[in-house]
Amino acid sequence: MDIKNILESNGLYEARILSACDYISVPKDWHFILKEDSKKIRKELMLNYWKSFSFLLPKTMAIFEEYLDDIFVISHYNQVKMVYLFVIDDDYIVYVGNYPSSDTKIAILPEKLREFYIHIHNG
Repeated sequence: MDIKNILESNGLYEARILSACDYISVPKDWHFILKEDSKKIRKELMLNYWKSFSFLLPKTMAIFEEYLDDIFVISHYNQVKMVYLFVIDDDYIVYVGNYPSSDTKIAILPEKLREFYIHIHNG
C-alpha cells in the first residue's frame, strides 16, 4: 500500500501525514492518533471513540468495524484533517473529516439523545 498514491487518487495532492512532532498544529482531541504508532491500536481507539454514537449510527459503526483499515491525521493545504482509510473488496476508500467546529456541549449530546431515544421507545 502506497499511502501517497491512495491520497492523491482521492484528490489529496500535497497532503502530509502528521506525527507526534506536529502536536502544535493539531486539535488536542486528535493527539491520541498522533502518538500511536500501531495501526491496530489506532483503529481500536477510533472505534471506542465512535462507540457512544453507535445507537444513532448503527450502519456507520458496522462499516467502521468491518472495513476500517487505518486512521491518520494529515495537513492538506494548511488544513488539518482526519483521514479514515477503508478497504472494501481490495479497494482503498478514503473518507476525510474536518475538525468539528461546534462547541464542547456536543460531548453531552449522546447521553441526552440516548435518554430521549429510550423515552420515545418506552412510551
